[in-house]
Amino acid sequence: MGANSIPRVCVGMPVYNGERWIRESIESILSQTYPAFDLRISDNASTDGTRAICEEYVARDPRVRYFRNDRNVGVFRNYDLAFKRCDADYFKFPAETGDEYFFGLDANPNRNATGPDLVLEVLDETNVLLTCDSSAAELTASFTVTTRR
Repeated sequence: MGANSIPRVCVGMPVYNGERWIRESIESILSQTYPAFDLRISDNASTDGTRAICEEYVARDPRVRYFRNDRNVGVFRNYDLAFKRCDADYFKFPAETGDEYFFGLDANPNRNATGPDLVLEVLDETNVLLTCDSSAAELTASFTVTTRR
């Protein structure tokens, strides 16, 4: 992916006072094997050390972008801003529980692709993808619908 190219996938991470967990979350996202993604962090005017940690990652990894709201705009507006700050073909909020994989699909024997490549292949073909959290006890729990922007 070139310096000026738009990635296929954008991960939008809304945060408020996430100093205790943000480093681990960012590391988890950046360690994905799929390379063509951006991480856009939307900080809702945190009052702890969140800003310094995020700026550390911005300086280290060109996939990370950090946006800080001038004032706390509320949780729903911050999620909306995290989404609006992304310009990739596909968008994903990171899982909050750690039980769901960022690109969590198993290989389909009828397809050549696996992992994120399979996710993007399905989305390219159908424009809709339904995934389920692997820890869900019932089929009705934890479904995520992803659509192309």
